[in-house]
Amino acid sequence: MPKQSLAFILPLVLLGLCTTIRCLAEMTEPIVKLKKLHLDTDLARDGAARAVIYHPPLPEYEAAAKELSQAIGEKTGVRLPTKPDDAQRTWRKETQHILALGNFGNSLLLRWLHYRSFINPPSWVKRRIQTIHDPWGEGRNVVMLGGVDPEIVKANFPRLLELLQSPQKGTAVLPRTFDPALRIPDDVKAQTEEYHRTLLKMPLNYPAYHAGWVGSRYASQGYEELVPLYRDCIKRLSEKKSYVHLYLFREFSGWDAIEESPMLTDADRLMITNFFRNAVANEKEGIGYVRSSLRGHRLIQGNHPSQAACGVMVVADYLRRYYPSELHEQWYREALSFFEPYRTKGSYLGDDEAMQGASITNIMNAVYQAADDPAEHPFLKSALDRLMPNYNNFGMWPAFGDATAPYRFGASFYELGARIYGSPENLWMYHFATRATPAAAAKIPTDKPAPNWWTLDVTPRQPKGFVGLQWAEPDETLFSLARPQWVKDNKLTVQDLYGRAAFRAGIDPQDDYLLLDGVHLGHAYDDQNGILEYSALGRTLLVSFDYGYGTKQSAHNVVAVSVDGMADVMPALVAVRRLWADLPSFAATRTALLTDGRGGVGNFNHPSADWERNILWLKNRFFLVFDRVIARRDGFHSAVGFWRMVGERSDLPDGVEMKQQAGDTPVRFRLTVGDVDHFALGREEDPQAAYCFTRYGKQPPPLDNVPPVVHILKAHKARQLKAGESFGLWTCFSASSPKRPTDLTCQSVQPNAVRVMLNGKPMLAALGPAAVGKLSVDAELSLISDDRVCFVAGRKLALDGKTIFESLAPISFEWNLSSGECAMDAKSAAKAFFLGQALEVPEGRSSHRLSAGDVSQRLASSLQSLPSLPSQRPKHLPGSASQLQIVTQRDGKSGVECLWAGKLGSAGEAVLVGRQDGAVEALGGDALKPLWTYRCERVVNSIDAGDLDGDGQPEIAVGSDDHHLHTLGRDGKLLWKWKPPFDELKAKIAYCQWLWPEPFVKKVAVHDTNGDGKAEIVAGTGMDTVAVNGRGQQLWAFHAGGSHWPSMRAIVFLDVNGDGVDEPVGGASDVWYHANMSAIGPKGEELKAFAGDGWCSGVKVALAEDILGTGKKSLVWGTRLGGLSCYPDPNNAATRWYRRFGDEIDLLATLRHKDNTKLIAAAGGDTKWVTAFDPKGEKLWAAYFDAAVTAMSANAAQDKLYVGCEDGSVHELDASGRVLRSVALPGKPRIIVAHPSAGVAVGMEQGGVYLLR
Repeated sequence: MPKQSLAFILPLVLLGLCTTIRCLAEMTEPIVKLKKLHLDTDLARDGAARAVIYHPPLPEYEAAAKELSQAIGEKTGVRLPTKPDDAQRTWRKETQHILALGNFGNSLLLRWLHYRSFINPPSWVKRRIQTIHDPWGEGRNVVMLGGVDPEIVKANFPRLLELLQSPQKGTAVLPRTFDPALRIPDDVKAQTEEYHRTLLKMPLNYPAYHAGWVGSRYASQGYEELVPLYRDCIKRLSEKKSYVHLYLFREFSGWDAIEESPMLTDADRLMITNFFRNAVANEKEGIGYVRSSLRGHRLIQGNHPSQAACGVMVVADYLRRYYPSELHEQWYREALSFFEPYRTKGSYLGDDEAMQGASITNIMNAVYQAADDPAEHPFLKSALDRLMPNYNNFGMWPAFGDATAPYRFGASFYELGARIYGSPENLWMYHFATRATPAAAAKIPTDKPAPNWWTLDVTPRQPKGFVGLQWAEPDETLFSLARPQWVKDNKLTVQDLYGRAAFRAGIDPQDDYLLLDGVHLGHAYDDQNGILEYSALGRTLLVSFDYGYGTKQSAHNVVAVSVDGMADVMPALVAVRRLWADLPSFAATRTALLTDGRGGVGNFNHPSADWERNILWLKNRFFLVFDRVIARRDGFHSAVGFWRMVGERSDLPDGVEMKQQAGDTPVRFRLTVGDVDHFALGREEDPQAAYCFTRYGKQPPPLDNVPPVVHILKAHKARQLKAGESFGLWTCFSASSPKRPTDLTCQSVQPNAVRVMLNGKPMLAALGPAAVGKLSVDAELSLISDDRVCFVAGRKLALDGKTIFESLAPISFEWNLSSGECAMDAKSAAKAFFLGQALEVPEGRSSHRLSAGDVSQRLASSLQSLPSLPSQRPKHLPGSASQLQIVTQRDGKSGVECLWAGKLGSAGEAVLVGRQDGAVEALGGDALKPLWTYRCERVVNSIDAGDLDGDGQPEIAVGSDDHHLHTLGRDGKLLWKWKPPFDELKAKIAYCQWLWPEPFVKKVAVHDTNGDGKAEIVAGTGMDTVAVNGRGQQLWAFHAGGSHWPSMRAIVFLDVNGDGVDEPVGGASDVWYHANMSAIGPKGEELKAFAGDGWCSGVKVALAEDILGTGKKSLVWGTRLGGLSCYPDPNNAATRWYRRFGDEIDLLATLRHKDNTKLIAAAGGDTKWVTAFDPKGEKLWAAYFDAAVTAMSANAAQDKLYVGCEDGSVHELDASGRVLRSVALPGKPRIIVAHPSAGVAVGMEQGGVYLLR
């Protein structure tokens, strides 16, 4: 750069820097003086009126105003003047206090106050007295005397006169009024009292925040006795500088019930005000950081920046209302600038609750500040109209109404839209959002909202864009976040993206509804291109877990792809749409998840594979899904298709049938898979997980008598592919009831074609060109029966060598062979031939009538004789046919939950077995001789052993769901048992219903953590991680993540501070925020945190071993998101490496490699791979098995790795990944541990225990 240019630019930079510093100094200036609230309202002073009565310009209200004036005059000697509240808005220039009569339907003043959140529509009561303190900052109050009609308005008068103080004639003072007609419901009161009792015991922000949420919510509705709860919550958040969740306070617009409450002292108000002030100004910890986050396009990579951005609006709103100044107006304008994409496009940026609602909220607030009446701004109406189909496509409210309250709060904005603009569509949306509940069965009413406070004289009308195939509009802001190289490699534009796609046959609960997701955002669900849900006949049948349990791919209805044992990093946030058609009775889509080129190895030159999803939909009949894996490089490609269902399960040879009861009517859901190597069925019985369906929160959908179980079908397929080659698998599903019987069977006839039998009627569905029997099809997607031909991007159809249809350019059409009607959709004008007859097809949609001749009869004959395709399976990985030796086996009546194997001191070698029925068994020697049995009251989660008392002999620690830590002697007798402080923990649980319903002891680990020669027990106890000494005394408690997240489930020990003593290091498997490992000090403090995946990826397994051969331990862990993190040197973060797998990693082992180093073997989830890495993270080998890997362990003495699979097989591998020996066991291996003399001990899910050598 030339020197003269630098000399010119440098002063400008310095000037900008100085300006920024000065602005920041101004913004961080504390508020030291409160705005005076004028709690008392002078109505008269010294015989002169100091207030005016404003009434709606209607005769009955004018009479009521005069009646009130006369009554006040009789009591005080001063009559107040009356004025009409008409279009002139004279109240805006009024210099005196105001008594406002009416409701939102007839009072512009009350409506204006409502627009600015000073008052809410009190729909729960018919009348209301309330003082609004100085809304204009000019020293004058508004006292609302509201009601649904003149008579109810007048019912406020006696109460007003009762409150009115007149110490002498000519003087009238009205103290602060807030009608105490409401009393908090007993159940809410009990709940909030429990919150209040435990509030100060909470670790940090979430419990305090939830308490404040409830407190402010009810306080804003008039439950003033909850104001102290709100106050204490804000105080707690203020002390901890916790600002990020302020966005939810947007829901609580009744600030007057809180900030102006006489139950708050001036000190309280000052504290609250400065808390909000700091939330805006604090650049490091507060909401101030969102400026760089948003402008740096990081808004949608997590929900916290978006929440913080919404919080900017909240606090700016608050400060604008109570402390108007140029500074706060500047902040308010800056906050609005964050939301320009939403104001101009109504964009969808991922976090349903935060962003979708916030976009409407902030649009409306921007309008409200700019004008007295939003009706003057048609932009608001267009924004609401634009978002209507988006709400449908985002699955906010499926037709029969299974959305819970947090996702219905947008209804209030549609209600306002209906009232402000008289919009029938907005009114329909309001009903759709609020009344589409299981009880109401989605019968969208034709009546209007309750007329109290705001009259409305329009009839609801269903908006357009709800039925058929509907796409969410592409999002340019989202597209701007995509990696440029990924966009370039795949030649993408913003029009190629999609947010979600909704397949909805109609609004009736009986109609099909399927939701396809295209975005990987918010709480980091790996669900792009996945089906979130499928419902029909009033039932939800396919489900997807929410972000609490559903971060990994296998928690959704997707296909997880791995290449040579590794998975691609989830690509650039979005899936793309390739082609689609929506025709009268048929629709289809092709979408794809394109590789990001990272290949799971942290760089950009190892492309993995693309996953393409093709959906064919015969409306209200069935869905057929073709999934295709397309190789981007040579390698062994594996795919697992996941389908998650609810109901009563019956297993079928080619799939599964689910049954649900809809009242007296059974609904059956059948899912068939094809062209796969094999499929497996499983179930998840954790009620916490099963009820966390996507978007439902803790409330289950309307499933009558459906148990809290999610059934999982896993379809596996693997092939060796060269770059550009592909393989596919398909799935077909439908719903059936006595009123709508559907008998559906499917069978492959070609690798890309399926014969569908629907109620005995044959059809052919094909992906791409296909020649089957006498039929020849050239179309990207097609469905053919004897009464209709459906093509998407089709060019030709021939039968018996004779052309039926041909087009020079691809067109989409549905040809009804019975009626001759042909609906077409062409991307460009084309010339087509039907039975030789030429037809000019215009661009876009068109309808034609075409003669079908005898095509129907010919197709019927051809479809009946379609051939079938024999299945082909790949070879197992090469290995020896030698058999592993079963040394001993011991049967059990209850499933094995955990195992420990080692020497029990003088008791010799033993295997300790923890069972699901609560039994702890000791089996001795190679014969697994029963030594003793100890019983816990519930399932045994974890067993470990160590010298707790310094006598040189090990004691046994047992963690159980019976709320106790049990400590046993070598003879199995109880030494002592310890119960964590569960009463306090249960109180904490009340704040977060998605967490453990009871704080069980889930993990125990025994180790000397202080160097005194005696081991301590470190236990994960549901909500806390605690250390207990050998006498059962608690030494410390640690809260994972510094908050109330669940306790650690993966605990290892290594020296992180160089003092020569190992510290406990662990991570929580069910934690949302942290895929981190935390090292804990002797007082329960966090010594060090080790970074992992990030948001929503709990730790599943960890190990600490010397993998470098230096005599110092390294730290390795695997997460729910399939991340493998390693710190070869825990004291040097620069040595960290990270790798990505296709599913969660819950199995780790090490094996001697070379030069005293060790390799790391990782596996788990639902994949069939075991992948090994050297200490630097370079992949050494990957082994693929016939069934999913369920257990793994290494025997260091023998340098062998043992792998157990879902089909009961156990394999012995050497350090090169070669299978040496195998054995087939009955059942499913649950856990494998190294045994001192035998090779390994294997515990089976069905209860058996085996020693293998």
